[in-house]
Amino acid sequence: MKQILIIRLGAIGDVLMTTPTVRALKAKYPEAELTYVTGKGLSSVLAGLPYLSEVIEFDKTLKGFLALAPKLQAKSFDLTVNLQPSIKTGLLRLAAGAKHTLTYKRDHAFHAVENTLKTLEPLGIDPATCSRYTEFAITETAHEKVAVLLAERGVAADSPIVLVTPGATAPSRQWPVENLVAFLDLLTETRPNWRVGFFGGGGDKAIAEAALEQVKHPERLLNFIGATNLKESGALLRRASALVTMDTGPMHLAAAVGCPLVALFGATSTRRTGPAPPPPTARIMRTPLTLVHTEGLDCVPCMERTCKRGDLACLTRLSPQSVLTA
Repeated sequence: MKQILIIRLGAIGDVLMTTPTVRALKAKYPEAELTYVTGKGLSSVLAGLPYLSEVIEFDKTLKGFLALAPKLQAKSFDLTVNLQPSIKTGLLRLAAGAKHTLTYKRDHAFHAVENTLKTLEPLGIDPATCSRYTEFAITETAHEKVAVLLAERGVAADSPIVLVTPGATAPSRQWPVENLVAFLDLLTETRPNWRVGFFGGGGDKAIAEAALEQVKHPERLLNFIGATNLKESGALLRRASALVTMDTGPMHLAAAVGCPLVALFGATSTRRTGPAPPPPTARIMRTPLTLVHTEGLDCVPCMERTCKRGDLACLTRLSPQSVLTA
């Protein structure tokens, strides 16, 4: 194998969970050039990984396909590993014209990392022998910018800092705002020497603002939402003492950079999409903790976007004290 194409278009967490597969491929074929095609705006998830020769963004439009197809054809790929089978990725596979193709098959009996690794079994790669940690490369520039950002916000270099991702991509993954507010009040009152900051993407902004209007000590809370790009977000997580999060992209990013984390799960399965173990480069080797309330709830995990019960009991019954203890 001289040229290998890997395809996974999104999202952040899903792409991060393919990095063990990329690592295993490179270990099997160390002389091969690995090209990764991902979605628009996601190349920085993979940038800097030593296993990849090239990362290409695909904007999922006809114009984007027509621009990318000749570049793929010119590579003369020996193998395509399609980790997100769909009409669009199928067209990319055909354009690449590789001699051999391996296609991911979803199996909810396995964690997504192992499930993805199983795609490589026809190559003689045994998932049981592969490391499961995910990877994310942080630039020195990102570390420097985060150091300046924290100094500007009054965070001393030796101050413990806990980050909180308040939102999630679906209502069924979202801890109610009243629980979040109670947790933040507990945290700021019982840990006066800790700095606490909101962290996440644009979808977290409204929830963070709603919480800030209700907490007892809003002046104690920092807001980093929208203040960092992806590489800087990784650097901020590497600096943090811990992250409290839902099942989100920031959770997977924290796991990839070795940030100790507590993840709250409801509709989704920790067995399927729980955080990966910390990488060998982690500043603190601490196994991620996942919390989910299942007592009396035979519907967990339901895998629904909205709660069919109507009370979101799997998350509302996760007490702020239990999260603080974790």
